[in-house]
Amino acid sequence: MQITRFRQTSTGIALLAIVFTTVYALLSGVDANWDLRNYHYWAVYAMLNGTTFLDIAPAQIQSWTNPIVLVPAYIMIKSWSPMFATAGLGALAGLNAVLILFLSLAITRSGSLQWRLWISLSAVICALSGPIFLSQVGTTFSDVFCQQFPMKKILL
Repeated sequence: MQITRFRQTSTGIALLAIVFTTVYALLSGVDANWDLRNYHYWAVYAMLNGTTFLDIAPAQIQSWTNPIVLVPAYIMIKSWSPMFATAGLGALAGLNAVLILFLSLAITRSGSLQWRLWISLSAVICALSGPIFLSQVGTTFSDVFCQQFPMKKILL
């Protein structure tokens, strides 16, 4: 019974964090940063259409950055309205809370389940309230997405 409640509580924390980042992104407004206008959108477009090497450095040095991490943002921006794309990018940023929750639960294996949940909740709150993280929620900056890629290795 206690394990089931533990799972429900940790799932609730993760979902609440994703809702928080989604709402925060919507309240921050639609992303229109210089990098998005200069190369975040263009790099993926050029890669998918085979035109990456037709022009000579159209996005200056950023023309040679790997656009793979920007593909989800490109698809959202191309397919959805600006507000839905912003909400989607905010929700993706919220997945960091899931990673932090699992990491904090993994390193606090001793102690009561309630204590572990409080420590994990504190870690999630600290992580989601950082000024750099909050400045990138709902934007096309890939820093908040690149943190999630090692999650599979950590959980295994």
